[in-house]
Amino acid sequence: MSKNLIKTEKTTIPTGWELIQLGDIFDLTSGKTKPKDTQTDKQLPYPVFGGNGVLGYSSLYCNEDTRIIIGRVGEKCGCIHWENGKCWVTDNALYIKKLKRQINQKYLFKVLGYLNLNKLKKEAGQPLISQGIIYGIKFTCAPLPEQEKIVKVLETWDNYLEKLSEAIKLKKKIKKSLMQKLLRCEVRLPGFNKLWETLEFSECFQVLGKKQGEKKTDYLEKGRFPIIDQSQQKIAGYSNHEELVILKNLPLIIFGDHTRILKIIEHQFVLGNDGTKVFHGKNGFDTKYLFYYLSLISIPNTGYNRHFKYLKDLSIHLPKDYQEQTAIAQILTTADQEIETLEKKKAIIEQQKKFLLNNLITGRIRLPEFTH
Repeated sequence: MSKNLIKTEKTTIPTGWELIQLGDIFDLTSGKTKPKDTQTDKQLPYPVFGGNGVLGYSSLYCNEDTRIIIGRVGEKCGCIHWENGKCWVTDNALYIKKLKRQINQKYLFKVLGYLNLNKLKKEAGQPLISQGIIYGIKFTCAPLPEQEKIVKVLETWDNYLEKLSEAIKLKKKIKKSLMQKLLRCEVRLPGFNKLWETLEFSECFQVLGKKQGEKKTDYLEKGRFPIIDQSQQKIAGYSNHEELVILKNLPLIIFGDHTRILKIIEHQFVLGNDGTKVFHGKNGFDTKYLFYYLSLISIPNTGYNRHFKYLKDLSIHLPKDYQEQTAIAQILTTADQEIETLEKKKAIIEQQKKFLLNNLITGRIRLPEFTH
């Protein structure tokens, strides 16, 4: 065992750290009834926190220097929020009324996030987590100087993730603007001057007949072939049933008849057996261009009903020149690829940060200046 570790009965902690209960660190209290002027938009200045986070905004506040807020009631009870200014906390949430000992509050915030209080919620009736449950939780607490350094390291990762999120947001905004201008003929690409035309859905698309798909109960976590269904996930699961694989007429557009989710798939796949429509562009029509055009359409939500009828009633505005369709689709595909690259990078950084958080908070990894 390393010389900077000591062994306790239930855990191994670094020298200088201590095993303590959350109840020895702070006193919690619940908030007050939601203000009457609470509204969902941000026109009012002060956030209102409920059991699941910010539920609206108000002209009133009941706390001036709130830092850590804990959801008390609701499916996400135990979720942790940081608010550095004036806010209103409702009686469905808890906040720290008093600190009983000196501790870096941002370090405490990271610790509470690591502890995942939601897993301790009471499920009888409405989900909730009580002060008593929180007070009894034990964790290993670093000395104050090390707390401050741990926070500094984790905030470096947080800041980088924030920059990536902003970059993704900007790329999506640019792509949306490109789609609106290019697909509505507001801007023409150099070298193209032929007329555009407006056609019916049936003139542009070939809708495939019903395909046998994989039952949702048979989805695998790993397998040979990805399953595409009407859910929001790009890949909903996996299948090993080669006889169900779709590999012709790619790329194909998948439309969730109930969910209104639209996807374009360029690789072989197995279809989820739950209310999808599959189609592609007819000869002379670029499927990717048509996919991006449909992505601009706002389809009304009529609940768990069929929505494909709204697509079939559409008129499609597009260039007569197939090459122009392809050129527009390529620009938008490039924009999607740039967004996907940033999202993958963000996912990697999030995993790295999670690894650091789990190990720095528990002392399994020590910063060099604290190992002697």
